[in-house]
Amino acid sequence: MEDLFRLFEELPRQGPGSFSATKRALEAAKPLLKNPVVLDIGCGTGKQTTDLASLLPGARIIGTDVYPGFLQKLRNWSAENPEAAEIKPVAMSMFDPSVKPGSIDMIWSEGAIYIMGFSEGLQKWRSFLKPGGFLVVSEVTWLKDDIPDEIEQFWMKYYPAIKDIQGNIDAAVQEGFETVENFTLEREAWWEDYYSPIESSFSELEKLFKDSKIASEELKTLKTEMEMHRKYGDCYSYQFYILRKD
Repeated sequence: MEDLFRLFEELPRQGPGSFSATKRALEAAKPLLKNPVVLDIGCGTGKQTTDLASLLPGARIIGTDVYPGFLQKLRNWSAENPEAAEIKPVAMSMFDPSVKPGSIDMIWSEGAIYIMGFSEGLQKWRSFLKPGGFLVVSEVTWLKDDIPDEIEQFWMKYYPAIKDIQGNIDAAVQEGFETVENFTLEREAWWEDYYSPIESSFSELEKLFKDSKIASEELKTLKTEMEMHRKYGDCYSYQFYILRKD
């Protein structure tokens, strides 16, 4: 498992995303308190966490992940940017966050809730929010009704819980959330800080992790995933869901 984390540690992001999408999602989560407490679950090396810190200078942001190497990068950034919001990196499982119920103004999670499952994550994390608090997540989502067999089979293998937009909105309502806004991550955001850095160093990565079965298999999966996105990127994407606790 250590090798798998190391594979992603040097990437600008550990999944698709962009500053513009983070900013748009944050702007939809209004009105926020003047100095909100934000919990970023599955923050990785914290690209979106640092974006939030720049956009919310008065906030207190708790960035959580299970891998110390990711959190150290976030800690280094925070030390180098004291003018930004306070960031507290914490090693913590998303399955059992050590957070006081009803203490968080906004939970943020880009591209990570799938690890728990969309509905399961909403159900688990809702209790940590204050009344009227926001939960902002990005989740891989079908964008079309007519899905080609090849890409449908790919996602059924790797994430069979994938839904369409309305399916996720319905799940949010079921778990006690109002959908304030939702929007699709731009297609370029899959490539700029995620796929392109992997693709440009693919041969070096294969050599580096040739003795690691788990990392080698992940590289093969990523190669297929990139091929699928080139062919079928109009059929699915990450969808941002800006949700408010009822």
